Amino acid sequence: GNWASQGMRHCSMPLDALATILDSTEFSIGEKCKVAAVCKGWRGLVLHSVEQWMHVSFAEYQNKVTDKVVRSILTPTRCEALATLVISRCRAISGICFHEILIHNRFPALETLDLSYCEFVCDQTLQL
Repeated sequence: GNWASQGMRHCSMPLDALATILDSTEFSIGEKCKVAAVCKGWRGLVLHSVEQWMHVSFAEYQNKVTDKVVRSILTPTRCEALATLVISRCRAISGICFHEILIHNRFPALETLDLSYCEFVCDQTLQL
């Protein structure tokens, strides 16, 4: 597409150098969004880097995290690599959304799941 209309710029740094930087740094979700907005190359690397999605924490954004945000970030490919998922204090996420994510995705690498202070968490939500 037309990158100018999407606000994307061409980056002069080689993509392998960008990949090394991205893979050696753990970004928050907000930082990932900012990095992805820099240029087409950075966007592709952030969105498709398995390493960038091994640890996901929505906790610092709490009520700003909606069902739509969770569904867009927790894609099947990202869930496969996910080792840590923190949804603590995210009150805008529905139990239905969380249940759908649990049913439709596999989490073979998941080691830590923090659902503390989430109002949607109940026995029904966690039943598979």
